[in-house]
Amino acid sequence: MDDSIDTNLKTSTQELKPVFIHSAIDDLGLSLGAFRVYGHLARRAGSSNSAWPSYSSIGEHCFRSSYPKAQEATLRRKALAAVAELKKFGLIEVQERKLGTTKANKSNIYALVPLNTWLQKRDEIRKAKQRKNEELPF
Repeated sequence: MDDSIDTNLKTSTQELKPVFIHSAIDDLGLSLGAFRVYGHLARRAGSSNSAWPSYSSIGEHCFRSSYPKAQEATLRRKALAAVAELKKFGLIEVQERKLGTTKANKSNIYALVPLNTWLQKRDEIRKAKQRKNEELPF
């Protein structure tokens, strides 16, 4: 692994921080696994906002250090669960890809949903839940 730092990074008027996590994501209540996978997908996506690692690759990168003796299938299942949670919260969209006309899977494409988009959806869901609670007779 190359430990050098690109000193030509563009910076804003603020100090360049190694990682920035928006408070909306930090306060969302994601599981540790989903939070870790989101960070991994964001790193892999870069400026394109899309990444296409396999579930096995996600599992190895995100969970191997916590479960060093786990079988690959176990890590893959953890990756599947984390991706499902990220979809549920609206943080990512997943496009499944198939190999030609076969039923065999190719790696999915994971698109990071822009912050303002999923925040708006989150707020709409909260308002809808509040309206339902207000309509209840108790």
